[in-house]
This record gives sequence, C-alpha cells and structure tokens, in this order.
Amino acid sequence: MKKKRIANLIMVVIIVLIAAAGILGAGHILGWFDRSEAAAVLTDIRSLIAIERSGVSYSVGEDLQLRQGDVLKAQTGGSATVRIGESYLSLNAGTELTINDPSVAAFSAHVSTGEVFCSAHGAFDISFAEEVLKLENSTVYLSVHAGAQSVGVLSGQIAEVQPGQQCTWVNGEKSTGVMDIQSLNDFALTCIRSCPQALCFTTAQIDTLEAERLAQQKQELEDLLNSQKPTDGKNEATTEPPATTQPPATTEPPVITQPPATTEPPVITQPPATTEPPATTQPPATTEPPVTTQPSATTEPPVTTQPPATTEPPATTQPEVPKTYNCTITIRCDTILNNMDSLNPDKAAYVPESGVILQPISVEFTEGESAFDVLKRVCETANIPLEYSWQPLYDGYYLEGINHLYEFDCGDESGWMYKVNGWFPNYTISHYKLSDGDHIVLCYTCKGLGTDVGAPEWTG
Repeated sequence: MKKKRIANLIMVVIIVLIAAAGILGAGHILGWFDRSEAAAVLTDIRSLIAIERSGVSYSVGEDLQLRQGDVLKAQTGGSATVRIGESYLSLNAGTELTINDPSVAAFSAHVSTGEVFCSAHGAFDISFAEEVLKLENSTVYLSVHAGAQSVGVLSGQIAEVQPGQQCTWVNGEKSTGVMDIQSLNDFALTCIRSCPQALCFTTAQIDTLEAERLAQQKQELEDLLNSQKPTDGKNEATTEPPATTQPPATTEPPVITQPPATTEPPVITQPPATTEPPATTQPPATTEPPVTTQPSATTEPPVTTQPPATTEPPATTQPEVPKTYNCTITIRCDTILNNMDSLNPDKAAYVPESGVILQPISVEFTEGESAFDVLKRVCETANIPLEYSWQPLYDGYYLEGINHLYEFDCGDESGWMYKVNGWFPNYTISHYKLSDGDHIVLCYTCKGLGTDVGAPEWTG
C-alpha cells in the first residue's frame, strides 16, 4: 500500500512538472517573463496583430517585448506601434515587419510589405527591398509594395533627401522629387497629425486636405444617391403612366382609306388606235375621271378624325409625381472609442479612427418614406454592411448591425439606436415617417442604454 502511495505521488509530481514546463515554455514564447527596458515594445494594438516567434504564430496582446527574429503582421483593419525608447514605428494594416535587433541602442528592422511611419529621436536602421535607411533625429513615411517603394522625408535628412522630398524606386530605378501632400493616404495623414515633431506639412494643411476629401466624398455619394429612384412602394418609377395610355400610332387613318390604284380608269376603256374617233369624239378632258372622283382634299379624313390633342390623357388623369424632400443622415460609433477595453477585439477593425462611419450627408426622399428606407438606400449605395430583421411583435424592422458592429459587441448594454432632430423615438426606425429637413443620426450606445449618446434615462 505504501509503495502504491509513493508511486501515485511520483506520478502527481511528474504531471505537475510537465504542466509547469508547458506553462514556462508557453510563457517564454508569449513573453510573460520579458521585463527588459532596453528592448523595443509592441503597443497601441488595434484589431488583430499576429506574431511569428520560435516557429509559433499567435495574436499578440498589449505591451509585448520584442525579440530578434519576431515577425509582426498587421491584419486587415489592424495597426500597432513599435516603441524604441523615445522613437517609434507606426504600422498600417497589411504591414509585415521583421525585427533584426530589438535593442533600443541598436534597433533595426526589415519591412517586407506595407506602410510604416518612422519617428527617430535617436538612431536606428530600417531596411526594405535592397535598401537600408539610417534614421537619426528624422521622420519618414515608408511605403513598400511589389515593384514600387517610396520614402518621404518629413523632418531631418536621409542621405541627400531633404524634408519635403520623396525618393521612389520603381522596379529598382531610383528617382527623387517633391513630396506631394495629395499622395498621402489616411494612415499617413493620421500619423502626421499625431506626431509631436515639427514636420514639413502643417496641421492646417492636413485639415484643409481632409476637409476637401471629405467634401468630395460626400458630394459624390449624395449625387449618386439622389440620382437613384426610391425602390419602395408607390415611389417606383412604374407610377408613370404606361406607354399604352398614349394614343397608339394605329389611330392614324390607315393607308387603305386612300383610293387604291385600281380606281383609275382601266386601259381598256381608252379607244383603241384602229377605231380612233374624230377629234370631236375624243373624250374631252372632262371625260377623264373627274377630279371629283379622285379623293379631294376635302375627302381626306377631316382633321377632327385625327386623334385630337384632347385625347391625350388630361393632366388630371396623370398620377401625381410624389413630392421630393431632403433630410440628412449620419452613422457614428464614437462612444466605442472611450470603451475600447469592452470591445470585442475582433471588431476593432470596423471602428474608424474618428468614430464616424458615415459623415452627415444630404439625401432626397419622397413623401411617405421612413427613416429606415433612407438608411437602407444609403448603406447599399455607400457599401456599408447593414443587417436587420423583422419583428412581428413591433410590426417593424430591428437594426442588428451596421458596419459589422452588433448588439453586445461593446458590453452588455451596447447596441444601435436612432434619433431624429435630437429626439429618440420609442418605436422602430421603420415606423418613423420622414419630414422635410429631418436630421437622422444612427448612434452606437455602450453604456446606460443610450444615456451616453444623449437619450433620457430609461425608467421602464
């Protein structure tokens, strides 16, 4: 019995040791025990950032200390920052970065693809393709894609490239020119705006460019929306009178009402040449079929037989064209920005940096349309995912998700609400009939069942 107990104890110890070894091994790979302040750290993680370390690939968490050989991959909608002391690298979605040396004193990394915003207070190296950038007290924007790479210098100097200039490699051929602010994408503009250093582009220039782009996008969307016919109910284009209500072409007098060619006197009625009668017996001109036997102008169907203008459907019989009005609509989820710790990590990619999914735009609608009709039309046109379901109990539509953000994605009280002119109706969005000038806002609430977006406190 004693031997059996000892054997069981040994077995337990072995199991504990195996488990401990597994935990220690996993902790080593995951960086649980890395606490050096002299190494680069991955932080400001947004959405999914994957890392390959020691042959294992997994999604990383906040404040991961980096090691040599780590490969970082920012997934769609993801972004992150590598902090190297006072310097940093911002990674855009789709970027792959390999850490060659994680130490703050001699940091170096290689960009395989994607976009990186580099702000160097000290000195470190960034390589891409066959090039190596030696950064020191400078700020650059690096774009690396197959067949084309570019480096825009925003502050400091890289080799012979001055601030405001850009070096471009296309299929290995290098050229240098002026850096055009219009060529910068939203990621670059966001990084420039948040950079504490003085750069060649000012915040005012960024504001102007973003305002111009936003105005253009809004105008294009509004033009597209307002060029479309509403697709619901009585507002269909088929409410126009059908073509068959117009007097058909067959109401014109048919050709057969004209005297046919056979009504001319047949040739046999002319006296033959052998019996030519004296001149006096020639049928006088009056013996020709008198003009009166030809259809005279007066025998033409009188004008009154033509479909008179009055046969057109009178104006009173035309269906009335529905009146057109205007409203504005916007979709925002900015409350999530203050509750990112409660957000499902998989949904971070769908939350815009500004928290605004759709900027306020003006939309035409026809009498009788609901706020839901306009929302549906706008989302379809702007390619914003919209999911809804019919609720028989309320005889209306329930908004399940917009732009892949759903109820409970950011806490137990989170979900979509709508307000019109600052008022939160207590019925479904498909029941609200629009009025001219209405302002519709779709807003995502995280806490307080709407109180965080301006709704009154719920007392039910």
